[in-house]
Amino acid sequence: MCSSDLVWGAGVATLKAVEQSARDMADLVSRVLDVHQASDAVGGVTLVTGDIRPIVTDALAMHRARAESKAIALAVVVPEHPCQAWHDAQALARVLDNLTSNALKFTPRGGRVDVRVSDSGQGPVIAIADSGPGIGEEERSRLLRKFARLRAKPTEGESSSGLGLYIVKRLVEDRESTRLNSSHITI
Repeated sequence: MCSSDLVWGAGVATLKAVEQSARDMADLVSRVLDVHQASDAVGGVTLVTGDIRPIVTDALAMHRARAESKAIALAVVVPEHPCQAWHDAQALARVLDNLTSNALKFTPRGGRVDVRVSDSGQGPVIAIADSGPGIGEEERSRLLRKFARLRAKPTEGESSSGLGLYIVKRLVEDRESTRLNSSHITI
């Protein structure tokens, strides 16, 4: 191996690090913009009535490749019958994106993420559960705060801005209830 091969290899590694940093920064900017939009959206959404099943399946389709890359089983269970609800399709898709992204980020390789839509009798319930480490009792009070950093770390070096669950909170407050139960969040 000659010295130019070593320099070339170091250059490729540096470019990959720069590329990853740029992706992380773009994700952070996107999440900050989401926080701003979610704050503006509270109280000013346009609700429609309709079947939420297509929104759920479409929102989760974009996470399949990430799940496969970590060998995580991503299961989506929706009823055969329509799940009618008043909803904001864009906000619902963003909530599902953030919750699924978090579940995949904190679930170890070979784990499982389950997304289940059921009918509570008062309307649809969407539950997302994962086989990640869960959220410690002492950290639950900080969970939905802006820039919250908890002990659990992404399992494969993914970036984490601490904004995802805050965005979820802003999108659902005043419209739906959010419950934290063990290691899953039910909206």
